[in-house]
Amino acid sequence: PTATPAPTYQAPWQYCAADYAPCERSRCCSSSGFRCYAKNDYYAQCRSECRPGVHLEDPLEYRFIPWTCEDLGGSGHDSPSPPPPPPPPPTMAPTPTWTPAPPTSAPTTTPAPSPATTTPAPKKEKYEPVYPALARASSAPTVTTYLYRAQSDEEYPPTNQNMANLAGVMWYLHHEIVNNRYERRFRKTRIQRFKVKMRATQPLLDHGMHYGVRFAFDRGQCTGPYDCQEAFNYFGYFVGCNRVDEFPTQQWAGKVYYPDAIWFSLPGACSLKRFWEATPECVSKDPGGFCEEPTGSGTCTYSYESAGEISIDELEGIDSFAEFVSRGGWEYNNETDQGVHMHFWDGLKDTDACQTRMEKAAELFDTKYPSAEGTLALEAKNCDFSEHRFYSVVPRTVLESNSVWSSAVHAADPSPAPQLGAAGGMQSSTTAGQMQRQQQQEQQQEQEQEQYRQLIQGETYHEITSNQPEVTESGFVVREPSVGA
Repeated sequence: PTATPAPTYQAPWQYCAADYAPCERSRCCSSSGFRCYAKNDYYAQCRSECRPGVHLEDPLEYRFIPWTCEDLGGSGHDSPSPPPPPPPPPTMAPTPTWTPAPPTSAPTTTPAPSPATTTPAPKKEKYEPVYPALARASSAPTVTTYLYRAQSDEEYPPTNQNMANLAGVMWYLHHEIVNNRYERRFRKTRIQRFKVKMRATQPLLDHGMHYGVRFAFDRGQCTGPYDCQEAFNYFGYFVGCNRVDEFPTQQWAGKVYYPDAIWFSLPGACSLKRFWEATPECVSKDPGGFCEEPTGSGTCTYSYESAGEISIDELEGIDSFAEFVSRGGWEYNNETDQGVHMHFWDGLKDTDACQTRMEKAAELFDTKYPSAEGTLALEAKNCDFSEHRFYSVVPRTVLESNSVWSSAVHAADPSPAPQLGAAGGMQSSTTAGQMQRQQQQEQQQEQEQEQYRQLIQGETYHEITSNQPEVTESGFVVREPSVGA
C-alpha cells in the first residue's frame, strides 16, 4: 500500500502579500504591522498606514485617483497560527482492472473541441486633441513663478484647484477666512507655496495670450465660466488666470486693495468630475495639463513642486488660534474694519497696509526657505488673458450643471452665514422645517440667478462661428474677430 503524503502546512503570512505589494487578492500582509488598504475597487496595497485622498508619490498615470483606504485585512502575524492539521489516514493503491479494446469495425473519432468564446476587451478611450497643434510642443517661453493657496490641514495636490499669487491669496484670506469669529472659515490654517513652471499652447499663443480663462473648481470639478471641455478642446489644458476685479469676478471691481491680486487655475486629470469620481478611463480621456516638464502641448502645460508653507498663526504673530479665540480675540471684524486683540488685518481698504501684510508674508517665506531670487522676485504679476480674444474662438455655452462660477461670488456677503434656528429656536414641526428649507433653497436659487444675470450683463453675444479662425493642418490660422464681437 502507498500512503498519500500529508499536505505541507502554510502559516497565514506565508501566502499574504509582501510590504507595499498588491494585496487585492490575498487581502492580507506578510509583515506584522502592515495592513491591506484599498485604493479603489481594483487595487490595494500592503502599507503601514494609509491617508485617504490623492498621494503625490503614486506613479503619474495613477496619481490623481484617490485612495479610499478601506481596510481589507491585516497581517497573518496579528493572530495566533492554528495548529497544523493532522495527516489524513493512509489510502491503498487501487487494483488495476482489465478493459477490453473497442471493436475495430466501428472506429470512433473524437470531435475537436469548440473554440472558447472570448469577449473582446473594451477599447480604452484616450485624449485626442481637436487641432494638430495641440499634439506638439509650442514656441511659447517657459514661465517660472510662485503660486499659493490657503489650505486646511488636509493634504492634496494643487491640480483641479484655484491658486493665487501672494497678493491674491492675501486678498482671499482677508475677505473670506479671517472675518469669521470663533473659527476660521473652511478651517484654513496655513498658506502653501508651490514653484510652478508654465508654458502656453500654440493656439493660445497664436491668439496673443499665455493664459486662458480662470476656471472655478468645486471639489475638483471644473464649473466654468461656460463649458470647460469646449475651452480645453480649442486651447488644450491651459493655465487660467484673472485679476480679482476682472472677468469672471468683475463684481469685485473697485474693491481690491492688494496690488496686482491674481487668481489662477491648474486643470488636472478628470477635471470634469468630482475627486471621488476619478477612474483610469477618465485619466486617459481627460488627462489635464500637468507633466514633469512643460512643453506647451495640449496635455503638458505646467509642472509644480512644493516650495514651503507658513501658518496663518505665525503670520499674525500668535501662538495658538484656539487660545487667541478663548481670550475673546477676533482676527478681523468687517463692521469695524479692525480686529479684537489683534491689529494685523486692520484697514481692508488701506493699500499701504495691504502691501505691508503681503511683504510680511514674503519675509516669513524668505526666512524659512531662503533662496537666491527671493519670494517677491517670483511673484506672478502678469495675466494676459483677454476675454474678447478668448471668446471670439470658444463658444459661450452655459451648462445647467454649472453653478455660479467663482468662490468669490459666494463671498459677496463676507459676514458669517447664520445658523438655522439660532435666533428663533429649532422648528418644532417637521412640516414647518421642510417649508423653511424649501423657501431658503428658492431664495438661494433666485440669488444665484440674479448674480448670473449681473455677471453677464452688458456682454454682447454673437454667432461665434462667424468669428472662429480658419484651421489648417498646422493648427490655427489667426484671424481677428469682427468689431463688436
